[in-house]
Amino acid sequence: MSEIEFASNSQAGQDLWAWEKLGKPNCGIFLDIGCGHPQTINNTYALEKLGWAGWLVDIGAEPIKLCGEMRSARAICADATQIDWRALGLGEARVDYLSLDIDDWTLAALENLLRHGVSFRVATIEHDAYRLGDKLRIPERELLINAGYVLDRADVFASGYPDFPFEDWWVHV
Repeated sequence: MSEIEFASNSQAGQDLWAWEKLGKPNCGIFLDIGCGHPQTINNTYALEKLGWAGWLVDIGAEPIKLCGEMRSARAICADATQIDWRALGLGEARVDYLSLDIDDWTLAALENLLRHGVSFRVATIEHDAYRLGDKLRIPERELLINAGYVLDRADVFASGYPDFPFEDWWVHV
């Protein structure tokens, strides 16, 4: 069997890390909150091309319109800090990969996910410590560690920007 070729579309290789951490599966379930553009600098586009399925969530109507036109994943225009994940069929669900990137609202969205029982095997979660310091980083870490997650990579930065840590990458044991 030949090796699958993986072409990352992520800013810092989030999609490749998740895929490798999960054992390079041809299919899986993702939840991409703050998906932005459906292809450019997108953490789930490459996974979808491999056969993955999932949800694309953004508060912006234009990104969701584009996602609906360019992707097969379910595109939802909603506030991730308030969304009822149970109503979408995700309550008590376990997704393989969570990408969470909604700037200052990331912590509130993460709390909302966990409150609704949504869990994930691996996650890349923004904290923007380069501009916010520990405002999000510390409470996100405490919340996830208390929920049974393990910090796999701390203070990830985009290639060429080592002074700008913006994410932590997590696994569930």
